[in-house]
Amino acid sequence: MQENLIKEETPSHAFEFRGDGGSYFLICLVNSLLVLVTLGIYLPWALMKCRRYIYSNMTLNGQPFSWKVTGGDVFLSWFMLLVIYIAGIVLISMEYFFIGAALLAVLILAIPVLVMKNLQYQAVKTSLNSIRFGFRFSALKAFWNILCLPMLLLMALGVVIFCLLLVCPTESPGEVIFTVIVLGLTGLAGMGVVSGVTYSRLMMMVGDGGRFGVHAFSVQVNVWHCIKSAILAMAALLPFLAVVGFIAFALFKSASGLDVSGMAEDEIEALVLIEYQRQIVISQIIYYLGIAISMSYLIVAFRNHFLNNLQLADGHIRFRSTLTFHGMVYRLGGLYVISAITGGLAYPLLRMWLITWLAKNTYVVGDLDTLTLADSDEPVDNGLVSRLSRGVMPTLYFM
Repeated sequence: MQENLIKEETPSHAFEFRGDGGSYFLICLVNSLLVLVTLGIYLPWALMKCRRYIYSNMTLNGQPFSWKVTGGDVFLSWFMLLVIYIAGIVLISMEYFFIGAALLAVLILAIPVLVMKNLQYQAVKTSLNSIRFGFRFSALKAFWNILCLPMLLLMALGVVIFCLLLVCPTESPGEVIFTVIVLGLTGLAGMGVVSGVTYSRLMMMVGDGGRFGVHAFSVQVNVWHCIKSAILAMAALLPFLAVVGFIAFALFKSASGLDVSGMAEDEIEALVLIEYQRQIVISQIIYYLGIAISMSYLIVAFRNHFLNNLQLADGHIRFRSTLTFHGMVYRLGGLYVISAITGGLAYPLLRMWLITWLAKNTYVVGDLDTLTLADSDEPVDNGLVSRLSRGVMPTLYFM
C-alpha cells in the first residue's frame, strides 16, 4: 500500500479590525468639541478614547485586545513634565542659571528612560484573552541606544562634513555646485546611517524586551537593511523638497516686486496670500505627497523587516507582514493630503481605512491553541519616573 505523506501547513491567523469610519468620526467630533470647550484640558482623555476604540476593535483569532491606559495618567504626566520645564526656565530667569540648567539637562537626559518606561506601562495595560503583555529593558542600554549613540554619530557626521567643506573647492560656480552636491549626498548618507542604526537598536530593544504572559518575544534585526531603508526613504523626499524650494524661490522673487509702499505688515501678508494662494496650496500638496511617499517606504521596510523576524515562545509563534509600498503610498498619501484639503474632516475615515489594511496584512503564524495562556505576575510600576513617563507616547513605525 502506497503512503501519501502530507505535510501539515502551519496555521496562520490574520489580525482583523472591526472598527468603522462613521463611529470613529463621531468619536473624533465629540472629542474635538470637548477639547475646544475645555480649552485643551480634555486632550489626554480624547487621545486615549481614540486609541481605546482602535484596540478594542482589533481582534486576533476572534479575541479583541484590551487597552486600559487612562487620560488621567497622561494628563498627570504632562502636568508634571510641564511643571519641571517651567521651574527650570524660571530658575534660569531668576539668575539661578546652573540650578535651572541642571534641572532641564536632567529632564533631557531622562528622555530614553521615559520612552522605555512608557512602552513598559503601555504593554502592562494591554491584554489579549485576559493575558497581559509586558516589557523589560535596561536603562543603561536605553540611554546609550536612544541618546548617546545617535549624538556621537551626528557629531562624527558633522566632523566629516566640516572636513569635506575644507577640502572641496569653492572658487568657481561649477566648483560650488559640485561641493554642494557632495555635501548634500554625504549628509543624506550620514543621516541614513544615524536613523538606520538608531532604529535597528530600538527594534532590538523592543523585540527582545517584549513579553506576553510568561512567554518572551525575540527578534533578529539586520542593521544594514535598516540603514539602506532609511537612506532610500530620505532620497525619495529630495525631489519633492527641490520642487517646493523652486516654487518658494519663484514666489519670493515675484513677491519682492510687489508695490507694498504704505502698507502695514498684516496687509502685506494678506496681499501675498491672495496673490499667490494657488502656488502656496500646490507647494503644500507637493510637500505632503513627498512626506507620504518617504514615510510609506520607511514604514513598509521597517515594519516588514521587524515583524518577519519577530518570534514568540522560542519560535513556536512567528509573525508575518505583507505590506506593499504602493498600497501604503496611496493610503498614507490620502491620509496626509486629503485630510489637509478637507481641514481634517476626512482624517477619521482615512485612518480607519489604513488600520483595516494594516490588520489584513499582519499575520500570526503558529498554533495558538498550543500556547500556554498564563498571565505574568509583574505588577504595574507606580513610581515617580513611571508616572512621569505615561504621557510620553513614542511612535514606533516598525509596529
